[in-house]
Amino acid sequence: LVRTRAGYAGIIAIPWFSRAYMAAQADAGASIDDITRAVNAAAVKLLDAAGIAAEEIKAAGAIPILLHHGEVAGAAYSSGFRPFGETVCYTVEQLREVGAAYVALGHYHAAQEWEGGRIAYAGSIERRGFGEPEVKGWRLVEIEGGEFKSNTFVELPARRIVLYETDWSEGEHHIWRPGEALNLRAPVTGDSPDPSGALVRFRYRVRPEDMHLVDEDAIRRALTEAGAHEVTIEAVPEVTARVRCEEIREASGLFEELLARAEVTGK
Repeated sequence: LVRTRAGYAGIIAIPWFSRAYMAAQADAGASIDDITRAVNAAAVKLLDAAGIAAEEIKAAGAIPILLHHGEVAGAAYSSGFRPFGETVCYTVEQLREVGAAYVALGHYHAAQEWEGGRIAYAGSIERRGFGEPEVKGWRLVEIEGGEFKSNTFVELPARRIVLYETDWSEGEHHIWRPGEALNLRAPVTGDSPDPSGALVRFRYRVRPEDMHLVDEDAIRRALTEAGAHEVTIEAVPEVTARVRCEEIREASGLFEELLARAEVTGK
């Protein structure tokens, strides 16, 4: 129980429910169907226990609040991808039947809600990656007389995300050198090309044989000095497609193959 200015609240916590852990407890000869039934039965049993706890908390004159780190059917990551299989995915109806005044959810970084806000993900309070363009914030939940009243999402000034891309795959003479001005006028994704205070990703294309010429530490320093809060650098090797032709395929030895390749590619 947790004491608040309005009385006591009882917190019921349901942790991440690992399918793999449950499956590992099954007999070696168990079928996939047997394991699935056992996992689902354990998940339902856990919710039943949470429901009993909620009734006990109410009987004690306190407000039951359910906390769950996990997945809910219909929820989505910031990228829109809907994952399945890592954990048990409860339905909104199952969580509602626990009987808690409010169900606070964690795991998804995108804020989303059901049942008028009674069941909700607050989402992350900052952007954790470049696939999270949505607003960030926290939730102010009001409970009156032991019953859910409202859930207000309060936006926070999360850091901007900026992506710079440049192409150095034409050869070593095109690669940036420390001391030169770093070109930040390349194609940019973000609400502003200014790196000040932003989470910055610098992506460059380069030939594999020229990768050793790129000084990533110097790039990171240059972006940090330009005001970036955090810098991620990503190399994209530009691989030259292999040339296959009848002459090369039918070459009887390495030297003949080399001559045929030179003739075909002009190199």
